[in-house]
Amino acid sequence: MSAPWIGFKRWRLRAGITETALIALVRNEIVPHYRTLDPQVTLGLVRSDIPRQYVATQQWPSGGYRKQVCSGDRYTRWFDEYLPILARFDVLAEFAGEIDRGD
Repeated sequence: MSAPWIGFKRWRLRAGITETALIALVRNEIVPHYRTLDPQVTLGLVRSDIPRQYVATQQWPSGGYRKQVCSGDRYTRWFDEYLPILARFDVLAEFAGEIDRGD
């Protein structure tokens, strides 16, 4: 059995944005949209010890499974539908770095 693949990205709230707004977008739009991609992916959002920063996680059954799901025409259509959600996310938070998984 393959080990799970877990990705980590750090995000920083933009000025004037509340944690409540970020959590609402993740809970109400991002998580449901990912469920349409694959029900086996699990998303998480953890408050960092750095003020106004959060760690977003994606967990997949394996790296190979993730690569399979995140390729092809179906994924392209899914991602195109995801772009407006990403635009709303970008209003709330800015990328602060990817956490090295060591692989």
